[in-house]
Amino acid sequence: LNSHINCWPTAQLFAESWLNAYLDLSEIGYRILFGSADLCLEEDQIYDIGIDVANKFSGPENIREEISIILDISSADSSAAKDDVAQDPAGDDDDGEIEIIDDGDDDAPVAESTNGKKRKTADTEEAGNKIPLPNNTKFKRVSVGNIDAEWITCGEVETDKIFMFIHGGGYYRGSIAATRATVARISAEAKVRCLSIEYRLAPEHPFPAAIDDTFTAYNWLLKEGLNPKNIIVSGQSAGGGLCLALLLKLKEKNFFQPRGAVALSPWTDLTQSGKTMKINADIDPVISKKYLDRMANLYLAKTSNMSPLASPLYGELSGLPPLLVQVGSAETMLDDSRRFVEKAKIAKVDVQIEVWKDMFHGWHGSAHILKDGEKAIKSIGLFCRNLFNNKLD
Repeated sequence: LNSHINCWPTAQLFAESWLNAYLDLSEIGYRILFGSADLCLEEDQIYDIGIDVANKFSGPENIREEISIILDISSADSSAAKDDVAQDPAGDDDDGEIEIIDDGDDDAPVAESTNGKKRKTADTEEAGNKIPLPNNTKFKRVSVGNIDAEWITCGEVETDKIFMFIHGGGYYRGSIAATRATVARISAEAKVRCLSIEYRLAPEHPFPAAIDDTFTAYNWLLKEGLNPKNIIVSGQSAGGGLCLALLLKLKEKNFFQPRGAVALSPWTDLTQSGKTMKINADIDPVISKKYLDRMANLYLAKTSNMSPLASPLYGELSGLPPLLVQVGSAETMLDDSRRFVEKAKIAKVDVQIEVWKDMFHGWHGSAHILKDGEKAIKSIGLFCRNLFNNKLD
């Protein structure tokens, strides 16, 4: 990757962590596809990167061929994604583990899945299904107020303790399957049942479809008789933004807040005004401002990019429950987390932030091969157990 994008040392860590795992090919294909798409590279650049990886890898010939096949698929999918966008005219510590800063419409109808959604979720589902699940993982599909969802558990859990998770994907793509392994590992560490939810995707379903669906899922849990104090809401990337927007929507509607929230690299500012959008542009191998601008335009349609339910950074944050925010130091979206946490502290919210040295966007999904992914999930588990046991009050 270094010969194509100037993102070292993070890109080196990003690429070598998969190559040295020998070899999780689905993960390499997944990262080439989404990393390249997020960097807004052209199709021939995506293919060249993959061929370079294949040619330089010293393993058996059949492995190099398999990587090349993955790249052929990825290039085709990237072309399809570009066609979609074209239709829219808007179209730290030395030992390096964590830096902790301590302080701190009901049941909206959901349309049937469109061909666009099926195409946009199929790639993430295929890649997600190939990521190894931890032992003793169980999952079962469920309908949640007309929304597709999945119960996920791993090992022995407290069935009355719920962790509601919202996947990422820039409001344009993503699926339950893409984050199933991450959620299963959280279940194991937190000893909780996890409800992972789908939501309608842009541009077919722009704002406020995603936040309405998220609210519907949370409200379904309450209608099922669950105590909100036994619920923690969470999400990654766009899903992290949705979990924080959910807290604002609950406050707006005078609903019961959950016990707490865990936001993983949350997208809190759809204006992309954080300084790290530029400062970290050359070290983030995954997310670029150009990519986020494009996804924001697809999602927002005619809505202001400062609407608090789309950009929770601009909301009034007092009265929110305890929060844990995790983000990588190499992310362009780092300031989305830092500025939200700073504002939450001013509003007297009990909030913790963990900035993980050199980590890239979505590193939790690599916990099966990346130590910092495993450690970050253990930290989430500890936060949840302490919160449910009233040790953070």
